[in-house]
Amino acid sequence: MLTELTHLFLPAMVERGHGRVLNLASSAAFQPLPWTATYAASKAYVLSFSEAL
Repeated sequence: MLTELTHLFLPAMVERGHGRVLNLASSAAFQPLPWTATYAASKAYVLSFSEAL
């Protein structure tokens, strides 16, 4: 959903020359978590995707 929404709204922001995308992750993005690996991986994706933008 994060990628889809960004793909949907970002081109119009670029065309207008302004706009903001706010993505929230958590400290789980910085470390693996043994019992919640999928959660930590999804937060790491949010962080990496946001930095790439």
